[in-house]
Amino acid sequence: MTMNFCSNCGTKLDAGEKFCPSCGQDISAATNCDTTPYQKDSGLWENLFKTNGRLNRLRYFKRSIGIFFLYVILMIMTVVLSVEPSSGDVAATGVILIVGLSILFPIGSICLTIRRLHDLNLTGWLCLLMTIPAVNTAFWIYTTFAPGTFGANQYGGDPLAVQ
Repeated sequence: MTMNFCSNCGTKLDAGEKFCPSCGQDISAATNCDTTPYQKDSGLWENLFKTNGRLNRLRYFKRSIGIFFLYVILMIMTVVLSVEPSSGDVAATGVILIVGLSILFPIGSICLTIRRLHDLNLTGWLCLLMTIPAVNTAFWIYTTFAPGTFGANQYGGDPLAVQ
């Protein structure tokens, strides 16, 4: 049995209902909701490169800060490898590792932002706002602190429903 939710108030709806019993919203006119239950990820790396589904603001904040600190460590490693005289093999391996990670971290950050936008019931294409200087800071603040959609929306189940 699939469970639907009211797009207005988030109340669970029984199959066949035409109006929400809590708020009276016309269910037949509402947009389709993805009724797939939310799958909680347990760490930074699990679902990092996944773009479907939703991500609540606390998990988004923790993962964004985690990626930021990993990126700072990566930059420190870059400075150490460029200043510290070492053998050519170690430096070449370090540069390859740094280039690979400097590509993966932004991709992971974009995927997290897309999932967070889905929680706000917005399209993931808005993550392109992160490429505009000054707008990207305001955009990050908005995505970090704005409350997500209550109940299921078109991108999946409510991440706060599973704790």
